[in-house]
Amino acid sequence: RSPWNWFYKAAVSSDSANVDMFGGDQTRVSQSASHDDRYITLSCPSNLNLGQAPREVYPLVVILVKTGSETIEDLTEVTALINIIHLKDATCPIPSQVLSTFIRQGSGLTQLRPMFVSDSGAGECSD
Repeated sequence: RSPWNWFYKAAVSSDSANVDMFGGDQTRVSQSASHDDRYITLSCPSNLNLGQAPREVYPLVVILVKTGSETIEDLTEVTALINIIHLKDATCPIPSQVLSTFIRQGSGLTQLRPMFVSDSGAGECSD
């Protein structure tokens, strides 16, 4: 766990020293107005080798941080949303999917879990 001030600074800064905190060669920091659509295209590095599952490193992590939330005043306010995404590759052919979603509200971080799970045994393939 990192302190919120450090995480917030790294997430909203386009300074290369702060961007390097998250790693990866395609780390991007961009800001949008509320409710703006943003389309981003990323390409997978040819030398990507993350190993077999379970992995400790993931090829795509999407972090959304509310601008101006470096200090916490309202403990019910959502200040960040983090999605950890698996991308199907030759080493780990599990279908691409969101593995975990975390929401930061006030000073707490909560992992969101699906409320309903299909009992058919067939998963949805997004590839």
